[in-house]
Amino acid sequence: MAERLFKANVIRDYINTYEKYLNEKDISDSNVLEKLQWARDKADWLDPFISKGDQYLDGYDKDKIIQPDSTTQQTSYDRDIYNFWVKPWWKK
Repeated sequence: MAERLFKANVIRDYINTYEKYLNEKDISDSNVLEKLQWARDKADWLDPFISKGDQYLDGYDKDKIIQPDSTTQQTSYDRDIYNFWVKPWWKK
């Protein structure tokens, strides 16, 4: 639940920052404003305290979208790239 709230707030922060940018540049495109409202609605859907309904997303489990089930545990050897958090430099 906390992760959903965090992600919803990240989305809202992004929207607010973008809206501030648009205001500074004096851009007022109605299509962009509609998309910003759409994004706010999705953040409200994800927020555990608001849980706004959405005709397309209501069938999905919000927690599985945020934290999908992992069938296998991956290690740094399973990936093509080096991951510091799995194998830090002092464990080489």
